[in-house]
Amino acid sequence: MKVKVITLFSGESEYQECKISVKRQTVSFQVDHFFIEGKSKPEAHNILYSTIMSESSEYDYFVKLDADMIFTSDNALEKIINYAIASNSGIFSIPVHDYMTDSMIWGLNVYKSGVKWFVETDNLFTDQQRIDGCYKKEKKKLDKCESLVSHASMATDFQGYIFGVHRAAKIIQYESVDFRFGHSFGQLQTLKLVLERYKKNNSKVAASALVGAYQLIVGELGRYDMIKREDYRACFENVKVDEKLKDALFFFSPNSWVILIRIFGFYGISCKILKHLIRKL
Repeated sequence: MKVKVITLFSGESEYQECKISVKRQTVSFQVDHFFIEGKSKPEAHNILYSTIMSESSEYDYFVKLDADMIFTSDNALEKIINYAIASNSGIFSIPVHDYMTDSMIWGLNVYKSGVKWFVETDNLFTDQQRIDGCYKKEKKKLDKCESLVSHASMATDFQGYIFGVHRAAKIIQYESVDFRFGHSFGQLQTLKLVLERYKKNNSKVAASALVGAYQLIVGELGRYDMIKREDYRACFENVKVDEKLKDALFFFSPNSWVILIRIFGFYGISCKILKHLIRKL
């Protein structure tokens, strides 16, 4: 059996540790590691999906391991692939231990050879490009004590800022044709966890994440996408996090429904909920 680990890198500080963690894996199959570096988010994912499709005859499974993810043990990859095989699914997912929120969040995907996509169909939810075909999807829940992959364990303040910007873009989805209410609400819950982390230890990284999210939502960044993280470098360097944090804390402290009404208005959020319910029927 052959497995290809594909890593997308765009400045994450965990990159070298990510590489090392792959090299030290003790597995019963062949592993190759492929890197996609310095591309915009949509470009990198288009390469990812195109690579998986074009090399489907050469590998049995493909693992998307982002550059800010690190295998937590020497046999983590073996366990992940065994879980994927047992699931008999085309797309298999596990949560990762996210240090931004100190919680388990969905983040690592395994693709069985043969899965196909229509690339370039979603620039925001890049992990959910439109599938070309019908494939079984399965998720396996893991507790923190069972974590096989860490996420953002060495994050810089700028990484925190981008984390917030990214989550906020998925909350408002201003440039998406089809609004996904469930995803929007879920991303807001993630930011609430970041808020709790900040309250516990005054983390500067968590503070930067809250500020980045707040600035994007209220329109201070002049854009609402998450195409390339370096596009926000100047915004981060120019903001005074300690001063802006007061506004961010005030904005994200209320109940999630209050926050959503602040963002979309009562009528707007009501319409989005109605469309969500209709879609579920």
